Amino acid sequence: MPTFEEVAKVFLEAVRDDLNVYTSVKQEIVKTSDISYSLLTPDHIQWAYAGRGPGKKPPLEEMLELVRSKNILFDGMDERGTAFAIQASIGAKGTKNYKPGAPNIMETTVEKYQKKYEEDLGKSVLIDINDKVKAEFDKIWEAEERALKTYRV
Repeated sequence: MPTFEEVAKVFLEAVRDDLNVYTSVKQEIVKTSDISYSLLTPDHIQWAYAGRGPGKKPPLEEMLELVRSKNILFDGMDERGTAFAIQASIGAKGTKNYKPGAPNIMETTVEKYQKKYEEDLGKSVLIDINDKVKAEFDKIWEAEERALKTYRV
């Protein structure tokens, strides 16, 4: 039966794999303690999934990062000018993938795998507890058996 660690990793890997299709910045699973894992996702995952409607510009620093990572330069512009032009265009028109009223992609993806995770984790915990109880009873029976042999009742 899988351990808590194995169950948690399978759950986070499933969520990560579903989210990775929306952005080039990939999610990362990190072990944060002996009993804890976290899924690190980019801040822009919701916009990568549902787009951005017209009216609000994305952060300029994020646009600069995009321009640099994709090596985009408009004619006669430097990186900053290209990033500013993209930012202004998104602010005015939104993005092509804009889905008004789209659900929160993180919540939706976690909910998709949550029931299986809870079932697998429950089985793992139940087996672990059962094994520990059995081991304790075995110790008790061994002690009782030694006592019966010693004191011949």
